[in-house]
Amino acid sequence: ADYDVAVQMLRFFLRQAVRKRVVFRRFYHLNAGMPNSATHLERRGIQDAVLEAGAACVSLVEEGVAAAIGAGVLFQDPRARLVVDIGGGTTNISVVSSAGAIASHSVSVAGLAMDRAICEYIRHEHKVLIGEQSAEDIIIRLGSALPTPGEQGVQLVGKSLIDNVPHEVEIYSDEVFHVLDRPIRAIIESVRLVMGEVPPETSADLFATGIVLVGGGSLLPGLETRFRDDIALPVTRAERPLEAVALGAGYLLEHPSSLARFQVSNEIPSWGLETDVDYTLAVQEVESV
Repeated sequence: ADYDVAVQMLRFFLRQAVRKRVVFRRFYHLNAGMPNSATHLERRGIQDAVLEAGAACVSLVEEGVAAAIGAGVLFQDPRARLVVDIGGGTTNISVVSSAGAIASHSVSVAGLAMDRAICEYIRHEHKVLIGEQSAEDIIIRLGSALPTPGEQGVQLVGKSLIDNVPHEVEIYSDEVFHVLDRPIRAIIESVRLVMGEVPPETSADLFATGIVLVGGGSLLPGLETRFRDDIALPVTRAERPLEAVALGAGYLLEHPSSLARFQVSNEIPSWGLETDVDYTLAVQEVESV
């Protein structure tokens, strides 16, 4: 079912991209970003879905590499950089350089996890059910990765768990901060684990180049400062964080020599970093606090 939905979604976006043409033509070459955690079958599924949606040829690139290119930092110099892409379902953490991906990992803590944490908090504390869209609106209006001076609040209406009728509740900024603190800490701990897997020379590079934040989750107010305070590295957010991966993938299509260097084989990941670190521990340890 998810595969069919993905194909339909991709086909819709491709038709939107060529909506001014009289006839929908089959695209010759498309670039698809993927996290390094994707298995052989998942990589194959991505390729098949894009082909079925209308592509004649598909190349896979590591999302961290594409994001770094889209953010305009990969080709500044040969030093390594750490890219944190906080998306909807996953956060992709990649250490990349102009030679490609050095280390990379994905964790299932990102924007949707924050939305669901808000939903669960309101259900538990106020005995009211709200949808994920309402939770996202709360995060947009009150969310912050740091405590905010002054208490702000918003009112929202959900369904009471007591009598199943609409019920209005008010939630405040300090509550939202404490709810979001757990997933933010899980992401930061995962970043530390990825940094622990790189060689000493790469660590020296990261000390100078720092962290680049991309993805919709990077727009959370105070997140740059939170990362800077907790990890003690320079932190910047991409100028166009929502579009960084797409911009990088587009650049690679326009520069075939770069695409040949960075594209991922369907059989063997190009980064090939062996690690025994269990990244789920970062999430479990934070959740147990």
